[in-house]
Amino acid sequence: MKKWGWAVLWVIALAGAASTAAPAQTSATQTLSASVYAEAGLFSLPGSLVLSRTGTVFNRFSGSMALQYRARTSQNAGTATITVKATSDFTPTGGPSIAAPPSAGDALTYTCSGATLGTGCSGTMTVSTGASTNVVTIGAGACTGSSPCPSNTADPNSVNLSFLRTNDPKYKTGPYAATLTFTISAS
Repeated sequence: MKKWGWAVLWVIALAGAASTAAPAQTSATQTLSASVYAEAGLFSLPGSLVLSRTGTVFNRFSGSMALQYRARTSQNAGTATITVKATSDFTPTGGPSIAAPPSAGDALTYTCSGATLGTGCSGTMTVSTGASTNVVTIGAGACTGSSPCPSNTADPNSVNLSFLRTNDPKYKTGPYAATLTFTISAS
């Protein structure tokens, strides 16, 4: 046999021997950890809300909206809140005012109903440009969604807000707009 023929037989013999050996095996473990913190977010906030008058002359302006949210609070002492504040008064001037209504009956007010997580505001609330007012309060150990969340399957959660505004004859005619800012926080 020629010289290179023996080399080929020897390589074939080595390859056969290697294929019959048991494969080497190693394993390793890795521990994963995640810190889950309290969080909250607002979803599906309507781009605008139109207050309209229905019924008799000078009836109040009214409008309603559903505010959707998700929240998770800390187990022992956590809370979450949704608040609202007027970040601008009605413009242009000469119409209704949030900043300084002349009387309590001239205020922009709202009520809350149907909160699917937490407790909606109690009674009639007055929107202010100075301070935020409560929309929803959520207690400790609460979360949006199904199991393991206790007694809550809604995802996202929602609350309905109904707004009222006086239709005073002293207002000049024309369209007026104001900006409301909703804030959610969780601990």
